[in-house]
Amino acid sequence: LTGHRMTGAEDALDRMDWRGLADPETTLVVYMGLTNLGFIAERLIAHGLDTTTPVAVIEQGTLPGQRIAHGHLANISEEIKGEKYRPPTLIIIGKVAALPLRP
Repeated sequence: LTGHRMTGAEDALDRMDWRGLADPETTLVVYMGLTNLGFIAERLIAHGLDTTTPVAVIEQGTLPGQRIAHGHLANISEEIKGEKYRPPTLIIIGKVAALPLRP
């Protein structure tokens, strides 16, 4: 999924099938979603995805400076706020995000 918003226009986040995406058996991978992570989490929760759904945020994936934050839909935005995560990031939402990832 794209997590990016376009200024001044209806964008992909506004057109998402949030009900269809809020499937607890689905793994979602969000590109360019760091800025809108809170909005994405809120939409998924509002459409039925459990607040305890695992989330992983991967910054600088595969590079020497890679960092990974783990949390749940209800708290991931707060978990990373003080850590100053920056793009590029990849956000993984679903059961697979609870699996151990190597930094």
